[in-house]
Amino acid sequence: MSDTVLLPKLGLTMEHGIIMGWSKKEGDEVKKGDVLFQVESDKAVVDVESDYNGILLKRYYKEGDDVPCGIAVAAIGKKGEVPPDLVSPAAEAPVSEAVTHGEGKAKSETLPRTSGKVIVSPRARRLAVKEGVDLGLIGSGSGDNGRIKERDVQAFIDNSMDKGRQKISPVAKNILEAEKISSEGIRGSGPDGRIMKRDVLGSLQKMGDRYTQDKSSEVKIVPISPMRETIAKRLSTSKGTIPHYYITIAVDMTNFIEARKVWNEGNPEKKVSMNSMLMKVVAVALKKHPMVNASWSSEGLRLFPWANIALAVSTDKGLVTPVVKDCDRKAVLEIEEALADLIGRARKNQLKLEEFTGSTCTISNLGMYEVEEFSAIINPPEASILAVASIINTPVAQEQSVVVKPIMKITMSADHRVVDGAAGAEFLRDLKKMLEYPFFAMF
Repeated sequence: MSDTVLLPKLGLTMEHGIIMGWSKKEGDEVKKGDVLFQVESDKAVVDVESDYNGILLKRYYKEGDDVPCGIAVAAIGKKGEVPPDLVSPAAEAPVSEAVTHGEGKAKSETLPRTSGKVIVSPRARRLAVKEGVDLGLIGSGSGDNGRIKERDVQAFIDNSMDKGRQKISPVAKNILEAEKISSEGIRGSGPDGRIMKRDVLGSLQKMGDRYTQDKSSEVKIVPISPMRETIAKRLSTSKGTIPHYYITIAVDMTNFIEARKVWNEGNPEKKVSMNSMLMKVVAVALKKHPMVNASWSSEGLRLFPWANIALAVSTDKGLVTPVVKDCDRKAVLEIEEALADLIGRARKNQLKLEEFTGSTCTISNLGMYEVEEFSAIINPPEASILAVASIINTPVAQEQSVVVKPIMKITMSADHRVVDGAAGAEFLRDLKKMLEYPFFAMF
């Protein structure tokens, strides 16, 4: 009996991957440990090795195919053996709850549960689910202690009908009101011709199609890569679940620039970048402020004894954050060497999983784009991220005169569950001092 090769899940957030290329052809001999194919995960391109010995009987997917994790991509067995038929992902997926068992009619769409405590009777809840009613919109019910009863849900549904007594679900009604359009001309697909959410959305889609159909050929659709899809999910989760706050400092970079210039002129074969120097100073500052070098967890606040700094790097596939480990213990030259290697491989999608995980703080540097100031979204599970802007010659007061100084603004986005405002301000105060007088980073 042949062995089935499944698309592996290469990380907690990976749900599918793109086959980037095959290293073996059908009919080739395969040994355990041989690279079978390359898959683009949500972060990098990874070689997938065989766990079996035998002949590659079948490749179920070709280069460029997007495959869900856990799906068979190949079969390995004995020569002449017939490979099993591929079971499609659709066949393996569970039946959607949007279809009832029996008549096969679509259920009324439901809204997410509202936050807060709602007391509701079982019959009222069943009716609300059936009719797509958000119980939180009903408010207090007519039962004891404001308990929502079936008659309250029915009354809410009846009040949701429009002036012409046309039946319309509360969700559909809310969308119509938000879009400031009439239900006239919309044919309902619900019970007794009730207009449902899907009917309104379909009507809006048709309106948009009519508006853009003459110019549709000008619109370019770019497929969403697994990496960009993961970035979107992580950033949405971060912004939606982490209470961000922001603090900005202005740093006089005169001495920092001079220190880098002197080193690079005296060591042309061992030049250092602005990023590697920044990472070193940030790491030293983090070690002085353990509550910033931390993260939130269900078990409690996690305080790290090391400072692993990630740097946001833009690639043609999306944003990646390679991590330089133990920056607090490394010399600037060691950070420079590690960073150059990571950035080079990041832009070729060749990073290993462990090379973009485990960071305790991230730096996002847009200084090369003449950006005066910006804020960044925290990279979970970190408690902070530093947004570094451009160095701009700025008039500043110095004693009784005005002089021009190279000023760089840094904005820290911090997780208020972990980093109190005062703790964040103290961290930035020390970071500013170390950047303005690099000598302080040595102590």
